[in-house]
Amino acid sequence: MPKKCRLKREGYVLIMTVMTMSLVVLFLVGIANHSLGLATESVLQERALQKRWKSISCQHAILSNARMMLRYEKLEQERARYSRDPESATEEDLERLSQRPSRLEFDVTFNGTNNRMVLADESCKINLLTVKKLKSREHVANVVNRFAGRLPIQRAVFEDSVWESWGQFFDLTTDQAWGAALGAATESITLWGNGNLNAGQCSDDVLAESLGLIVLRNEARQIVEARQEFPYLKFIEVLDKTEIDEDSRAKLSWMVNDSTSFSLYFYELEGDEAELHLVSFSSRSPQFTSFVW
Repeated sequence: MPKKCRLKREGYVLIMTVMTMSLVVLFLVGIANHSLGLATESVLQERALQKRWKSISCQHAILSNARMMLRYEKLEQERARYSRDPESATEEDLERLSQRPSRLEFDVTFNGTNNRMVLADESCKINLLTVKKLKSREHVANVVNRFAGRLPIQRAVFEDSVWESWGQFFDLTTDQAWGAALGAATESITLWGNGNLNAGQCSDDVLAESLGLIVLRNEARQIVEARQEFPYLKFIEVLDKTEIDEDSRAKLSWMVNDSTSFSLYFYELEGDEAELHLVSFSSRSPQFTSFVW
């Protein structure tokens, strides 16, 4: 065989060998990338599962004991005692009963990750669904603007007939730290629960705003002042200390002395902010419903 033909054939063999090796390398790289993708997906799924179990663990360990953690039973016992014997209540006792705690904030650690958690009484907040029912959607906007702080409201929020999440209300794309801002914005307003207000435990501002849905401003102020003077009385007994007529009292039947809905939300304090989880619990119907804000 001529030398030139032999060299040409050897060149083809070399090229084919290089191409084969390249294909093998590309195949191995593809397998490695696929394996890396599977490993990454596995880690993400594991983290998602841990968050889910975190939510489930918290709802069972905390929400079922919400009344105890907020010390409602002790407060109710104290109020009942002073209601029977008002003369035994000192100024310090009355001041303590007037504080009405309905929110508890604390830090916990899960799998080495620090988390901020807030346990809140949703029945001590202004229910926007009740506001819409009694007033108008424009009035809802006024309430949200007053209590929600700096979070902007979605333009199309009042075109929705049903509101089920804060994502329908607020534009959460304008602030990277929206989780903490949302927690602060919803300290006094809620979409959850049966619409009733715990008028014996809520703050003065929430009570005054809620009363304004039914009675005149001076009547609302009169009721708030009566509750401040007699913090040990139940709400219906507080009304007896005022001049509110029977028609107005009948319209205030959704103001009660019991809480039926609590919430819990948490977010990671270190690294990128995690999803904010909200879990609601109804004491009259022991069913847990989990929401992700």
